[in-house]
Amino acid sequence: MIKKAPAGKAGQPAVRSSAPSKIARRKEWRFPLPLAAIVSGELPLGGKFREEVKIRNISSTGAFFDLEANIIVGARLRLTITLPPRATEGKKVQLKIDGLTVRVEKPRKTAKKQGVAVRFTKDYHFVPAAKKA
Repeated sequence: MIKKAPAGKAGQPAVRSSAPSKIARRKEWRFPLPLAAIVSGELPLGGKFREEVKIRNISSTGAFFDLEANIIVGARLRLTITLPPRATEGKKVQLKIDGLTVRVEKPRKTAKKQGVAVRFTKDYHFVPAAKKA
């Protein structure tokens, strides 16, 4: 709601908003699905990493998870997400999808992992899950 306040400089009305200052930037609903995934990519100073994670929440446009690797905003990542058998008619299927890191949260005091938000790119593939030896 916008309210008119007393006139400001040079007779201009001052405008004050009682709306919250935080703006929702997400385009899609996020769902708290603890899916197993493998995240891989390049570190800021070179070198590659590969790490097993649990996705904390996911949507059609992105995901959020905790990562031990020290990455930065803008890092390109590849996620290999193991889909639950109920969603794949009992078959073992993985979703391979690329993403761009859009937010990195500092690790909590009790953990070494940083929170990472990724926005998915358009490239993805469904593949049979690799058999464990």
